[in-house]
Amino acid sequence: MLDIYSQAEMTSLYIDYIKINENSGIIKSAKISGSTTILITNEGQDTINISYYDKNGLLKKEVSQFTVKAGEEIKRTVQKKYFVYDEYGRLTVKLDSTNNVFKKTVITTEDNGNITGEEIYDSKNFLRTEISHDYDNLSRLIESNEKEIYEKCKTVKKYTYDSYSNMVSYKLSSTCTDSNYKSLNITFVYRYDSKNNILEKNTLYSDKNFKTESFTYGLNGKVNQSYILTGQDKYTVHLYYYDKSNFLVKQERTEVYGDERKKFTKNLTYDKFGNVLEVTETNEANEQTFKIKYVYDYH
Repeated sequence: MLDIYSQAEMTSLYIDYIKINENSGIIKSAKISGSTTILITNEGQDTINISYYDKNGLLKKEVSQFTVKAGEEIKRTVQKKYFVYDEYGRLTVKLDSTNNVFKKTVITTEDNGNITGEEIYDSKNFLRTEISHDYDNLSRLIESNEKEIYEKCKTVKKYTYDSYSNMVSYKLSSTCTDSNYKSLNITFVYRYDSKNNILEKNTLYSDKNFKTESFTYGLNGKVNQSYILTGQDKYTVHLYYYDKSNFLVKQERTEVYGDERKKFTKNLTYDKFGNVLEVTETNEANEQTFKIKYVYDYH
């Protein structure tokens, strides 16, 4: 529940299959076998995530829950995911039983680590979806083709990149009736400094909505301020503070919408390996809005 600046855009393939293990080195060094995330609010305490890791720090199992308010109705979603790897640590199978709906995804990976295919099966082991992924000669994902077997429809996603290998366009076209979008076209425009840091990112959506983000950096090379503009007189400013080990220890967020202004502060603590122990948020009146505690188990 940190308000981390977005920076360069990432593909959903990267988020789903690669980003989940981006901290595997730290987890391996700390010999963590599991972590439990506890949310503490004025309404009480609730476990919102439990994760289990192998001895290489790779995510094996994850159970999480979150609530979404739709009008007056509050819906709770429970996610259950299991991950299987080959001897080289490459993800081969993902089992997902979110909200008691089972899906098995079999993943094909090249020797260079690029995921080239996915096959998604239902609880009766019937193949429901086939997905192929194509890359350029720099191993950047440029196209994904999703074929729905029973519905006999197809969704195509295309990506392009700038010379810094950051995504500059995302296009989607679909013939599937249950798709959220029949077509989608999002463009990203970046401005860089002499060190290739992103100073500004402009996002333009198909419906003409936009988002403008700007970033400044400290001597440690990390972002110390971000500014996000999402509409007329609607913006958010984040300030980031680090300790001597370059761990984020404090984050200030100011939300402005017309004449209304709200300010929140998050404070973070860590163990000696760099794993977060607590995140506490307070408002302008220094009243605690929530606290998140992370409890670890070890091999």
